[in-house]
This record gives sequence, structure tokens and C-alpha cells, in this order.
Amino acid sequence: MMTIEHRPEALMEIFVRYAGPTTSVDDVDVKSDQGEWTQADKDLCARIAGANMGDRFQKLFAGQFQDYYGSQSEADLALCNSLAFWTAKNSKQMDRIFRQSGLCRPKWDERHGELTYGQMTLQKAIAGTENVYQEAASTSSTGEESLPDYWFKEALANGSVSRFIDHAPPELDWVFDGSLLVKTVGALVGPGGVGKSTLMLEMLISVATGRDILPGIFKPTRAGKVLAIFAEEDETILHHRFKGLMDGLFVFDDEAHRMLKENMLMIAASGHDLRMLTSDAGGEKVTVFFNMVLESVKSIPELRLIVVDPLSRFFGAGENDNGAGTLFISLLEKIAQATGAAVIACHHVGKKAGYANGNFDLDAAMHQDAARGASALTNGARWQCNLVGLPEQSAKKHCKVKWAKPGQFLALQVSKKNYGKPEPVHFLERLYGGVLRPYNVVDNESNDPDLDAIILKLLLGAIHKADQSGNKHTKRTIIDGSVSDWKKDDNRITRPKVEQTIAKAILGGEIYERVGKNASGKAINYLSLVPQREPEDEPLEPEIEPEVFEPEKPEETVENGITVHNSLILHDSLEPEELNCRNEGLRLKNVMISNICRP
Repeated sequence: MMTIEHRPEALMEIFVRYAGPTTSVDDVDVKSDQGEWTQADKDLCARIAGANMGDRFQKLFAGQFQDYYGSQSEADLALCNSLAFWTAKNSKQMDRIFRQSGLCRPKWDERHGELTYGQMTLQKAIAGTENVYQEAASTSSTGEESLPDYWFKEALANGSVSRFIDHAPPELDWVFDGSLLVKTVGALVGPGGVGKSTLMLEMLISVATGRDILPGIFKPTRAGKVLAIFAEEDETILHHRFKGLMDGLFVFDDEAHRMLKENMLMIAASGHDLRMLTSDAGGEKVTVFFNMVLESVKSIPELRLIVVDPLSRFFGAGENDNGAGTLFISLLEKIAQATGAAVIACHHVGKKAGYANGNFDLDAAMHQDAARGASALTNGARWQCNLVGLPEQSAKKHCKVKWAKPGQFLALQVSKKNYGKPEPVHFLERLYGGVLRPYNVVDNESNDPDLDAIILKLLLGAIHKADQSGNKHTKRTIIDGSVSDWKKDDNRITRPKVEQTIAKAILGGEIYERVGKNASGKAINYLSLVPQREPEDEPLEPEIEPEVFEPEKPEETVENGITVHNSLILHDSLEPEELNCRNEGLRLKNVMISNICRP
């Protein structure tokens, strides 16, 4: 009984032997050329990957043929057919590219008569290819226009506005409520070193946890996955930056940690070539790296936000090249559409941005034209946020403060968005660990100049009590355990305000953050009035032993219907002072007290 078996190699050998080449000898010079993998080869692969059949090419190039072909030999020929078209039957280049693919195996160099299996495959592909890609005929550097634009024909066939008239529009999906939509390409622009990376990290943490890290500015609508590629950070610096933010933002609970581990992806890419687009005399070219990123991020579910920082490391063309800028924005749009995420690129501003007549001008700093380079970059982006540090005089003017350290206050505004209400200028304050926190100018203008001092005294009292009793107060135990009680006596006291005061006190050396262990032996960071002592240091001795006040029994003083509760605070950096009890003129001299007045 005769059986029929699938033997493509034997058929190919018969084809070569009897059919022979159908084109010139030069076209089918398929002697194996194991030349070096060139930049031209890489660029061509990027171009093919960006074309209409790019997804199939990328899978074949990666060696993933099972979805399309029953055997690897069929896949080998299919990849060579594609290469024959794109290389204009250049057998040497076809061979070099195939050898870099996941399909290449030892069989490629096995001899079948006078030719190897690879040579026969290349020859068959060349013989079967009639039309080739002509560079001069293409109107785009990506190569997509050299093939039929089927998407446009389909879009045109379904272009009637009846779909808008007959159906209600879908709900808008905001990454940040009312500000940034999904599938949007945006830019965060500001001077170098102002804090763009820090702000982006806070925004990423906010989306990954679903928490309102920047209240009143960027509120996430729900939690989701985020990805950031930091081109100028190495692993160690990124680790320190992230740890400082976690501490300063008070993100310390187990649920937040779980969500961050599950949702937040960060890549420290310093030292790598991250160009998604290059440009030379032949025009702009999409790189292999772009296609690798595009293919990789497609597989991330529930991706909400992607950040590339800074833009200049990913944009490999001339800074002022508007044609390249337009193409680059379209590449980011392709990523956004493929993933459903918003894509934000961090970008620098021009040298004179934010200045008018030689003086700092906040309106100029918040304008979308402040961004550096090609206008096509900012014009093409659908969302732009400007961030700028305030000089001392501007900080005093806009934030209503009597003094300001360099870099302490910043201004932020979404200067452009193509859907949604205009957004106001917001102010930020840089706190301990470089954390950026919203600064409420209204609160600062109210009649509460002593609120920071009141909260600080309460904090010092609580921490001193813990130090004396051998207990340890962390930021979390202070906020969770004390704020609600303090608020009963002064409703101006809020969790954010206490968080801000703790950060300021640590930064100013009034409170110290030490490393220790809790009752269960777990390492913790706790607050103390005494700085951390290194093991080799001598024990810290106060210059003057403080006099400890021990009343015989709790005493409650009543005067004019006001109850004053007094508690002693010891702190070696505070001088004895005179403190007036608010509203009643009750005067207590030469003691440090925490006063809570209530009728």
C-alpha cells in the first residue's frame, strides 16, 4: 500500500534540480554569506515589523510559527518569501537576517547535494517572488504605504456618522479624573532637575495603588498596571529614589505594598540605546527597539499608564525636526492604541522658557510653547503638563509665604488637553525625601499661622512620651492613633497637615527617624527626639540634665470658663519661652507646654 508523506525538503531539492532559477544568476547567488548583522539589517527588520503584516513577521522572526504553519520548514520558506520582497531579492542580506531569527537551526547549513538546505530555501523564495519593495516608490519611511492600506478602505466604508446618531457615546475612561484620558499621548515638560521624575513616580504610585497621592491635582479613577522606562537612572539610584518616596508619601501598609508589587513595573535603562526612531539622509526609520517595546507591552493586561523619561533618549532625530516629531508622536499613539494606556513622555523646556523681559513669569512658564525642540512634539501631544520651580520672590508672591528655600516651592499646570475643562495652576512643596506635596495657598492665607507650631508641639509630646516609656511611634501609629483625637480639640488638624508637619520636622532636624525593631522583632523606622547613634559612637549625654516635671496628680486649671490641659515636653533644641493660651490671655512662663484650649 502506498502512503503519502509530508517531505518539503525533498520537494525543494527536486524543484532546484529540475526547475532551476527563474531569474538572473546575480539575483540568486545564494552561496552562504555569514556576514556581520548590520545596522541596515536591523533597520529593515524594524520597517517590516511596522508594515501591515508586521505581527506575523515578528512572530516568525522570534521562531513562533505554530499558529501559522504545520512545520518549521514551511515557516522557513514563508520568512524567506517576506525577506525576498523587502530586500529586493538580495540573497546575502536575506541569509544574514535569517541567521539572526529564531527559526535558524543547524539544518540551515546541512548539504542536500550541491546546495545547503538554507541555499535551496533562499533560491526557492527568490524564484517565487515577482514584485519587490522599491524604496523610491514609498512615501513613508516605515514602509507601510508600499502595501495596501486596508484599514483606510475599511474605515471609509464604515465612515457614516449614523454610528454617532444612532448610538450613545461610550463612557470616557479617565486615568486621572477629568484630566488625562486612556489612549492619550501626553508630555510632562519642565527644566532639568526640577522634579519631573519625582512627580511622575508619584503619579505612577497613585495609579498603581488607586490612591489619591496628589489630592486636588491628579486623582486616579481606579487602580491598574503602570510601566516606566527611566533612561537616565541606574538600578541603585532608582531604588533609593523609590524608597525615599515610599517613606515620604506614608505608603507603608501591606495593601499598598501588595498593589505596588502587582501593578508597578519600572525599568532602569541607563546606558542602553532606547531610540524608537532614527533619522539620516535617507529619512526617518523606525527601530527594532520600538517594535520590541510595542510587541512586549501588548501582553500586559489592565495597563493604564506608560512613562518614558526623558523623551530625548527615545527620539533619535534632530531636536527641531518637525517631520520626525510628527512620526514619533504617531509611534507613541500606536503604543497607546495597542495597550489602551495613556503614554506620557518627560521633556525639557527651552533655555528662555518662563522668562519675560529677563524676569521670571509664571504665565510664560505655564504655556505649552515652553517645551523645547520641534513644535510637532507638543502640537501632536493631546495632553501637556508644565512643572517649574519658583524663585524665592515668586514663591513669596504666589504661595503667600514669608520665606522660601531654593527649590522648595513649585508650580504645576495642565497647559493643554484636548478634552475636558481648563485646569488651574497648582502649587507643590518639596518635603523630606524630595517628596512633592500639594501646597494649599488658601490654608496659608487663613488666620492659622500657628497651626504648624501647634501640631509640632503635639508631635513632640507624643514622641517624647513614647521615648520615655520605651515604646516606639512610627509615622503610621502617630497618624492612625492620634490625629482623630487631636482633631476633636482643633478641627483644623487633618491627616495631610500632620503628614506635612512630620516631613518638615524631619527635614529641619526637630524629629529624627531611626531604625529599630518592633515587639515582634520586625525592622521598622520610628520617630524619636534623639538622632540615630552609630554603634561606635559614645552614648549621647545631654549637656544639662532636663528637670522632669512630675505632678502629684493630674491638675486641671479653670479660669474664665476655659479648661487648659498642660503636658510637659522636653526637647534639647527648644529654648524656654513664654506661651500665651489662645483667646484668654492665660500666661505660663518658662516652661514648654502643649496647650489645647476648649470651652
